[in-house]
Amino acid sequence: MVLLRYSCRAQSVAVSLALYCLGLLGACDDQDACEAHKSKIESCNRRFQVDVCNTAEDRCYTACYAKLSCDEFEDIDNGRRPADFSQCVVPCAKKFTCDNDDEIADWWRCDASRDCVDGSDERGCDYFECKSGQLVRKTARCDGYPQCNDESDEVDCP
Repeated sequence: MVLLRYSCRAQSVAVSLALYCLGLLGACDDQDACEAHKSKIESCNRRFQVDVCNTAEDRCYTACYAKLSCDEFEDIDNGRRPADFSQCVVPCAKKFTCDNDDEIADWWRCDASRDCVDGSDERGCDYFECKSGQLVRKTARCDGYPQCNDESDEVDCP
């Protein structure tokens, strides 16, 4: 089972207008709709570490994840994000502006996956190298949530 961790780390956003434009506003503001989205996601063998229906930001992410097929979750696990998913989550979080003026979700910066066409989202980043060779953010080391596929980021922690 894969854990989904929605992070609200300093990512307060005003999502109402963007969600309205995406047609997600009702789904994100409705607690019952969020619970239904959550159940759909859990049916793909995912579980949550936090209550994902508490904030508008988390409800936004939940609505986007609920649109994925179980196979698409596997793609995301392997570093491939479906384009429609990428477009869906951008309004959910603080944005990062690439050097070529494209915008991506800020939490994709320094994730060891080139999301900006020009690669500017991965410049100047600190990584931890997992035993498998996978790279994860250095801050993921010993944070209580395995991010390495082999979970080596949570081994030998104080």
